[in-house]
Amino acid sequence: MSEEFIIELLALTLQTAGLLAAPVLITAVVVGILTNILQTITQVRESAVSFVPKLVASAVVLCLAAPWCLQVMRGFFAQVIEIFGRTVS
Repeated sequence: MSEEFIIELLALTLQTAGLLAAPVLITAVVVGILTNILQTITQVRESAVSFVPKLVASAVVLCLAAPWCLQVMRGFFAQVIEIFGRTVS
């Protein structure tokens, strides 16, 4: 195993992890900002009011993005097998 192989595999892994985490993270950030604006307007400071909408929105986005996530993972594993094939031969 060469250093180039390990660096390429690590870069591909980090890129895929970022792609898979992005929909849920972006949703949580957007819903969190909107919830904080709403809490500021109404002056309600309760942690459950902030947590529950983020949890529900993230779960919905995760369910909707599941087929796309599976495609990304399938592509990742195909690229990993291709990288291993190039390294062995």
